[in-house]
Amino acid sequence: FRSAAQMQPELITDVPFQLLWIELQKACRDQLLPDGKHGAILVFKGRPKWNPMYQGLVARFQASGEFKWIGAGFHREDDIDWNVWIDEHGQHFLHRPGPGEGRIIETYAAATTKSGGFFISIMNEADMNRVRNVSRAKSEDAPWQTWPDEMRKKSALRRVCKLLPVPQIG
Repeated sequence: FRSAAQMQPELITDVPFQLLWIELQKACRDQLLPDGKHGAILVFKGRPKWNPMYQGLVARFQASGEFKWIGAGFHREDDIDWNVWIDEHGQHFLHRPGPGEGRIIETYAAATTKSGGFFISIMNEADMNRVRNVSRAKSEDAPWQTWPDEMRKKSALRRVCKLLPVPQIG
């Protein structure tokens, strides 16, 4: 909690302790620290809000004992091959990137587990625009303005992490 309070002193001065305690409990439930890397408690309109960050969600998956691989990328117009399908053997995914200069059609994040599980989240432009539009950061130097491709990957990773195994408590 100290790191969260150091990053945002208003957590101590401007927020009722009961509301802060609830958000700290959410961080504990998610097994993530509010350290600015794995998660953060942000103050918005005088209320604290727990936000797990994608680095924390990925770290939690890695700690699950099931982690094998996780990554994110783009399906572009100039890709050599792209196919996602489901059959009687489960979900399948094939991506052979091209030069990487074509327009982004979709953003994806995928993960595999040691036991053979496969998880994928695919976000089209309409999905991505909805995520971007609810972002509170609207200034010219906001992440969606300065690093849009990284924010796309982050959004897809956050979605796929919701599907992944997590460490068992106790």
